[in-house]
Amino acid sequence: MMGPKNDSLASLNDFWYRYKKNKAAVMGLVVGTALFLIAILAPVIAPFNPIRTLVGPVFLRPLTPGYYLGTDSLGRDVFSELVYGTRTALIVGIVAAAIGAAVGTVIGMVSGFFGGIVDDVLMRITEMFVVIPIFFIALVIVSFIGQNVNNVIMIIGLLSWPVVARLTRAEFLSLREREFVQAARVDGASEVSIMLREILPNVLPIITVASTLQISSAILIEAGLSFLGLGDSNVADWGIMLQYAQSFIYQAPWLILLPGIAITLATLAFNEIGDGLNDALNPKLKER
Repeated sequence: MMGPKNDSLASLNDFWYRYKKNKAAVMGLVVGTALFLIAILAPVIAPFNPIRTLVGPVFLRPLTPGYYLGTDSLGRDVFSELVYGTRTALIVGIVAAAIGAAVGTVIGMVSGFFGGIVDDVLMRITEMFVVIPIFFIALVIVSFIGQNVNNVIMIIGLLSWPVVARLTRAEFLSLREREFVQAARVDGASEVSIMLREILPNVLPIITVASTLQISSAILIEAGLSFLGLGDSNVADWGIMLQYAQSFIYQAPWLILLPGIAITLATLAFNEIGDGLNDALNPKLKER
């Protein structure tokens, strides 16, 4: 007879078996893990302060001794900028996605569970946010409240919840009349208890997948804002690197290629991880 520990191991093995069938998702996981390690170990990996100017001559080419990826127009070490830029990108992407997931889950949960006028009001508000172009609204708000990475995180998070809200609502509408929910009501469970303990655990896989995909979107939005001059100059940032490099695309093309490749790899990695999680956590959806 299998115990709880063996059941957990069997479930984990089953999850990994389904996940690794998606080769692109495995590659995404490898890249994502590498990015996490780079972000965590940035102080150890980076040889220079990433925002310090004139650590070397300007426009040094990659593979110059002492400067792995050369220097930019201000004499900053490009390798150090990329390493610390990884930390900024992941912090923005993960925290903003978590905020959006939290807000979207609460709204979708309440809307789908109670239905009626509550559902109508919350879904009309959600639809308003769906049609709003997040990037341009974020651009306007950041230009007013200040170019701070914390502001960017909050703005992206508070604008990116509708996807999670709609998915959560749909699942709650589907599950709220199931037998296990009715049994909980008969047992005297409160509405809050039914939502949080009976239905929400069944919805978490879909929320997890949607939130993972939102990380890529948040990274792209933050990089775009920084590229347009609304980034936080007190931190290393891939978008800011692109902004400085655009004037020297012919003189020093590596300055625009390297952060561009980093942004592409990060967004592709989290998109593929999200696809892999969808295959592993929601296998029935793929079969439909």
